[in-house]
Amino acid sequence: MTAENIWNQIVEHHNKYFNVPEKKIQTVWESIFAELLGYSRLNDEIDRHRNVQIGASERVITDIIIKDNYCDWFIVELKQHNYSLSSEMEMQLFSYLNQLKIDLGIIICGKIYIYDYDYGKDNNEQSKIEIEFIADNPLGIKFVELFSKSTYSKDAVIEFISDLINIDKMHSEITKDLITQLLNNHFRSKYNPSVISSTIDNITLIIPKNYQSPNMFGGKYFNIGKESDVLLDDDPASNVLTKKGNPTTPQVEQYIGEKIEKARQAGDKSITIRAGTIQKEMNGKDMPATICRVMRKFMSSQDEVLYSPKSENSTKYEVKYYLNQ
Repeated sequence: MTAENIWNQIVEHHNKYFNVPEKKIQTVWESIFAELLGYSRLNDEIDRHRNVQIGASERVITDIIIKDNYCDWFIVELKQHNYSLSSEMEMQLFSYLNQLKIDLGIIICGKIYIYDYDYGKDNNEQSKIEIEFIADNPLGIKFVELFSKSTYSKDAVIEFISDLINIDKMHSEITKDLITQLLNNHFRSKYNPSVISSTIDNITLIIPKNYQSPNMFGGKYFNIGKESDVLLDDDPASNVLTKKGNPTTPQVEQYIGEKIEKARQAGDKSITIRAGTIQKEMNGKDMPATICRVMRKFMSSQDEVLYSPKSENSTKYEVKYYLNQ
């Protein structure tokens, strides 16, 4: 089975058990590490609910510690799949890492968060990356390659985290002024300034990227002149850039959030949202994966999926949100 197939199975299980209690999540992920990632229950490589003594009286219980030959590799903290990351989750993981002297940890909730823990840094300075549960996500496929028993390497994981963080830093330095300056520097020996300026003002620049993940690449437009955009696509559900003019993930989040809030303020007890309706209202095209992902992000444990095709990314995908007054 390929890493891509394994990752897509993990996504299916994440979506299938999206609203179930944490006790069930524990069972699911123990099976994922055993059956899909190759760790042995028989050899006690999946250490569940280890008691850790803190001081004279306090004890804590970790969810999963992956180990080999009595050497702890990394800690996995599990939360309900419909939960978003919180500082409390991070503090809990950091406490375990500190106590057990392990410097690699994972939190699994609405996304996967991987931490390279540095004992010399403050908690808010710890290096982390995040991976969305989306079919064919390149980062998810890489997660399988890095954390499978047969290919696991701590050094490779740490290098991967560092590379993604550096990509993020580089991305933040890509600005309208930088691109304009680079183009001017490149062409100034061949053409006069007016020709260069006129050309830049009337072209569209599209910048592709190697890693597609919202935490690394938020949707962002840079305006160059009057008619030109530099588009950094934020849709990790596709290996191609979103067509120019399609709403970005933050725009979809804002639109759905406002729609739910408007219904709440109107006194409605619930609101039903269909992916195809959102796509039509926002004048989008071929973007159900983005919309469905955002719809799931807004769900709480009380909300209900009314219709979900096997792919779970369809214009027919429909959710009923119950509104707390």
